[in-house]
This record gives sequence, C-alpha cells and structure tokens, in this order.
Amino acid sequence: MSAFADMGEGQALVALRGRVRWQAGLAERQRAGLSVDPIDYLDTVALAGRAGEFPNAWRRREWSRFLAEMQPCCDDRDRLPATFEPLMRAVFAELT
Repeated sequence: MSAFADMGEGQALVALRGRVRWQAGLAERQRAGLSVDPIDYLDTVALAGRAGEFPNAWRRREWSRFLAEMQPCCDDRDRLPATFEPLMRAVFAELT
C-alpha cells in the first residue's frame, strides 16, 4: 500500500513534492561526490547531520528538538538502543 493512501489529495501532493525535492538533492549529492550512505537511525549524531541537510527549516527544527529529547536514552557513543529503530524510522521517514 502506498505511503500516501491515508492522506488527502493536498497532503499527498505536498508530501510527493517534498520527496521529489529530496531525491533531487540526493542526486546532487551524488554528483558532488558527497555521502549518500544509508542512514543509521540509531546514531543520533549522524542522524542529526543528515536531518540538518533537509530543505524544510520547520522540519529541521522539529527533528533537532526530537533528537534532544532522545539524548537521555543514548549510550556514551550517542547511539540509541536497537528497540528505538522502528520509532526513529517512522519519525525520520522523510529522509529516506
């Protein structure tokens, strides 16, 4: 089932446009020789870096605040426990 199935038409179009912008950015990163490695959703430092590159400023602030709230759950290497992966994938789905 499509990720857009439960959205209204307007929301789906906004989400689709965001996805296209992100894919264009990814292609630009590839052409520039920058990292396009898969996201490690448990590494909060790496995740913050990738989230900080996202074009939507509101979403960047939201993710930054979310990661700050998750910090007490991290180990000494700023990694979350594996049980957090489904949550992190859901919250940061727009990065994939």
